[in-house]
Formats: sequence, structure tokens, C-alpha cells
Amino acid sequence: MGSFIALAECRTNRNESIIYPRSHCDYCNYTLQWFDLIPIVSYIFLMGKCRECKRKISISFFMIEILSILINVLFYLKTNSLIYVPFILCLIFLSLQDFHKKYVSLYAIIILLVIAITINYDLFKILIIFSIYLVLTILNRYGKFIGSADIDIICICAIVFDVNTLINIVLISSSLCLIFFVYFKNKENKLPFVPFIFAGIIISICIQK
Repeated sequence: MGSFIALAECRTNRNESIIYPRSHCDYCNYTLQWFDLIPIVSYIFLMGKCRECKRKISISFFMIEILSILINVLFYLKTNSLIYVPFILCLIFLSLQDFHKKYVSLYAIIILLVIAITINYDLFKILIIFSIYLVLTILNRYGKFIGSADIDIICICAIVFDVNTLINIVLISSSLCLIFFVYFKNKENKLPFVPFIFAGIIISICIQK
């Protein structure tokens, strides 16, 4: 699943179909066989190179596959449930997209919302969050203090997690973003905040008793 998320993010950024054509080398267009597509194992066996042209394969696919496994195992150990797997995978996709292109797909946001409601369907809570979302969106339209997609994702997280966890997520993600901004202040004019939100979620889950 992590491998598919990496593929989907890469092709979406290129405005390509995530279904067709089959996975291939970006350099020589060699069509990958099933034994070339085994997550993690194939990358190690091929030593990070295309079987045909021997050009280096981006290590990002390998790292995303590892990351997907580690984070989902962590959530399972902390929650004793697999219900968060689709939520985590969608957040990985959004984080990658925001990191690479400084924007996120509306379709992915909608999918994340549907997953969140599936995880925790509480109509009263959803209505309250929606009201807060409208206020924040209106204020942000005039103040521009944060990206609109960041508000979307934070409010969606509010559906899934309790108030204490949400506060931790916001504080941790904001702190990480501030540190990054100070360190790279002369290099970055616009920071992707979704990866920091995702990092805040992971750290918040880790520190929970």
C-alpha cells in the first residue's frame, strides 16, 4: 500500500493516470515485472538500480515503503486497531504532495474526510467542528495566517482524535514548523505544513500512555 501511495503521488504530480500504463523505468521505459515490484525486497535485490538500464531508482519509493510499515505498526501497537491504516496512508499521500508541490488534491482531502467520519462517526462532534471550520476559513480568507488545506486537515483530525491529542498535534506541528522556518529562513519562502501536521500526529501518538 505504501508503494502504491508513492506511485499515486508521483503520477498525480505529473498529471498521469495512476492505473495506466504499467509501472516502468522513468529513464528507459522498461516495463517492470512482478518480481521487480515486491516492496522493499526488490529495491534491495536490484541494489537500487533499474534491471534494464542500470540507472539509479529514486530512494524515496524505498523510504516511503519503510515509513508506511513503521507508522502503521506503531499505530496498531498504540491503538490495537487497524482502522487507522487508510487514514495514515492518505496523510502520507497528502504530505508528499504538499512537500513536493506546495499544494494538495481536493479529492484526497475529501477521501481523508470520509475515512475520518468512518473512524469516528459522531454527528454532534462533526457539526461543532464544521462550525469552527467555517469560522476559521472566513478568518483565514482575510488574514491568510495558514493554508486553507491545513485548516481542512486539522479539522479532519479533530474528528478522529480527542481534544487533548488534537492540542498536542497542533502544538508539536507548529513547533516543528517554526524550527524548520528559522533554520531555512533564507531558503524557503513558503513552507509545506501538512508534513508537520503528520509528524505532529505521529509524535502525539508516541507520547500517549
